[in-house]
Amino acid sequence: MDILLESLGAAGAKQFLRASLPHIQKYHANLLAAMSAQDWTAAAACAHLLKGTAALYATQEFISLLEKIIKKDDETIKTAQFLETLQMAINATESRININLS
Repeated sequence: MDILLESLGAAGAKQFLRASLPHIQKYHANLLAAMSAQDWTAAAACAHLLKGTAALYATQEFISLLEKIIKKDDETIKTAQFLETLQMAINATESRININLS
């Protein structure tokens, strides 16, 4: 989020996030659906799309989770605990964006 604020200022960052949020939510939903369906190829593709902009608005933890999905770290990403952690990171990311929009 700091990158957005530094680059665009508070008003510009809000405008960017407001315009981006529906797309981010769609990508999050697609990622969770692919993970739940155990479609690792689709999950990796979704994670790759998200990772491209995640540095602008997400935590390093979320980015690390995306990297594990992209690398198809089977021992990790196929667990229920990983999916739960991913869901929590997505919720935290969207909450963080919403806080910055208010």
